[in-house]
Amino acid sequence: FAPDTLRINFNQDFSFRFQAFLYGSDIRGDGMSFVLTTQTTPALGGGGSDLGYGGSGMPGYAFAIDTFDFPGQPESPSLQILRDGSATPVAYTETGLGDDIRNLQSWSVEVRYTASGNNDETGLLEASIFRPDLGSFSVRSAADWSGVGSAETDPDTGDYLGRRVLYGFTASNGLASDGHLVTSLAPVPEPSTYAMLLAGLALMVSLVGRRSVSRRAM
Repeated sequence: FAPDTLRINFNQDFSFRFQAFLYGSDIRGDGMSFVLTTQTTPALGGGGSDLGYGGSGMPGYAFAIDTFDFPGQPESPSLQILRDGSATPVAYTETGLGDDIRNLQSWSVEVRYTASGNNDETGLLEASIFRPDLGSFSVRSAADWSGVGSAETDPDTGDYLGRRVLYGFTASNGLASDGHLVTSLAPVPEPSTYAMLLAGLALMVSLVGRRSVSRRAM
């Protein structure tokens, strides 16, 4: 898990991107999950089929890549949206990939939240995995953050600012020898954020230009 929480405004779009490897040569491991929780201390669940997430009690949502078949569960490998520390998916997609999901070729993963636009901390949570040789697979679910954790507000105006969220990973191997490797995890600014960054950069360039002109004039 990240060492510090991140304040997220759930009335705005955001996403996380990372690279993932799931590899092994014998029995498939149980899988892994990417977690967004308002709990400030990370926790782990119990049984192998819980992906290290079920039974953790962490409020919030998780994106899971489930790679083992258990009775009564979606056929693996599947992509799942989980909630509030439960391993029972609120949405899932059966990929039909079989053991093709397990090797040392990297999957590009994106977890994206699209706000409803109603300023009610609800939206659509969508996660996708992509590899050039196998294509793209995704799962999506409605998400409601309005009652998860405590909202932060501006002390002067009372305006909503967001909620503190801890993000990271859980996984479980059961009796298998599979590995789960994640690299280059980062929150991704949305276009509006890029626009502000570009505007600030343009202002800095403009100020530098003016200073250069002023120096030449002197």
